[in-house]
Amino acid sequence: MNLKTPTLQILSADLPLFFKLLWPALLQGLLTTVIFFTDRVLLGHYHSDGLSVMQACGPILWSIFSVCSAVGIGLLAVMGRYLGAGETQKAKAIFDQSMKFSFYLGLFVLVIGLSTMELMTQITSSGSAKMIALSPQYFIPIYLIAPIKIIGDLAFVGLQAHQDTKSQMWISGLCGLTNLLISWLLVYGIGFLPELGILGASIGSAVSFVMQGVLALIVLRKKQEHSPEGFSLFKLNLTTLTPVLQISKTALLEKLIYHGGYIAFASMIGGLGSTAMAAHQALLAVESLGFIASDAFAVVSGSMVAQKMGAKQIKSASVAGWTSAFLGAFFMSFWGLGFWLIPEKFMSVVTKDPQLITDGVKCLMIVAIAQPLMSVCGAFSGALRGAGDVKSPLIVTMICPIFVRLISCYYLAYHLHMGIVGIWAGACLDWVVRSMMLGYFFYQGKWQKIEIKD
Repeated sequence: MNLKTPTLQILSADLPLFFKLLWPALLQGLLTTVIFFTDRVLLGHYHSDGLSVMQACGPILWSIFSVCSAVGIGLLAVMGRYLGAGETQKAKAIFDQSMKFSFYLGLFVLVIGLSTMELMTQITSSGSAKMIALSPQYFIPIYLIAPIKIIGDLAFVGLQAHQDTKSQMWISGLCGLTNLLISWLLVYGIGFLPELGILGASIGSAVSFVMQGVLALIVLRKKQEHSPEGFSLFKLNLTTLTPVLQISKTALLEKLIYHGGYIAFASMIGGLGSTAMAAHQALLAVESLGFIASDAFAVVSGSMVAQKMGAKQIKSASVAGWTSAFLGAFFMSFWGLGFWLIPEKFMSVVTKDPQLITDGVKCLMIVAIAQPLMSVCGAFSGALRGAGDVKSPLIVTMICPIFVRLISCYYLAYHLHMGIVGIWAGACLDWVVRSMMLGYFFYQGKWQKIEIKD
């Protein structure tokens, strides 16, 4: 991108807003990660089976809720444009209908999730009888609060559309601390409370998700100056939702493809045995710290691009996307350096198992390379989706996670007998190719011509 004077003027004008949105998003990512990290640290020190169960259940839960978040991708693009154009009433109406739709989607997840727990665990654990017996302890509390969890995630998208990252930060902090406290009390049975182990960690997460949903809705309602009078979950208007669903259907296809591949990826890890499964979860706990910045830059780029497209400030939207990518890569390079220089320190926080630490150190030194690339992918994918371009991420998903990751991971882990190290090397190659493709699509600029119709 040629940084001529007009571009520099845009950059200078937008940087205060960029950093105003970024620092709360970074802190919010850090605090959200507490929920993810806490369960794994507590269970990793409680018993190695706990991490194995997390590897059996985690990919399923993450995939399900991520697929449901396709509604949020459409909402951000449409609601952000309405707000950028000053059409606040349309923004309110589209959020209300999206929330109702998400509630019914959550009920569907609750029913299907509870009825397919055993089948899903068989896939991710290669039929391990122990994992199949233990997994309901983690699945059931999360599935029971699925409607509130999905609505809460959507409310966070609504806050992003309003360019409010501070509220997300405070809500995530409170929920993360709540999760930490409840999980610690129930995993180990502190005081008069029973020792629940895996079930205790799941209850802690479930309570924090409920809190997040309730608090996010309260804040958003006040921000939109909405009156709860007249609101009814039974008055779902799909016609009003048309622009959101139009974008979301492509995002849904992308997520179904991606997570279908991810479940196959998890099954591949399950085939390496319980030690590899536990090592992978320990590594994910450490790597989750890297996703903090990746997600934060995705939030900022998506929010800024959506509103600037609504205000017809196309060049300013482009500058926001490039700024997010470059600053994200710079920031994450330091994190990758930490993974390279002191991997033992990171792994020892999660587990005391010598074998898991040994395997984890090798993997962290590989994934250090992927840290800046993860942030680049987050920034470009957030910007493209904020503009309403969901086809480009779909193309990337059809190529990278499915072909690049699965083929390279299988070859390295099984054919070259590299085990869990091969899995992480293949995943790193996926990030390399993915960042190049997303960068190309954003540079191409076809997203600048997308129109969203009512």
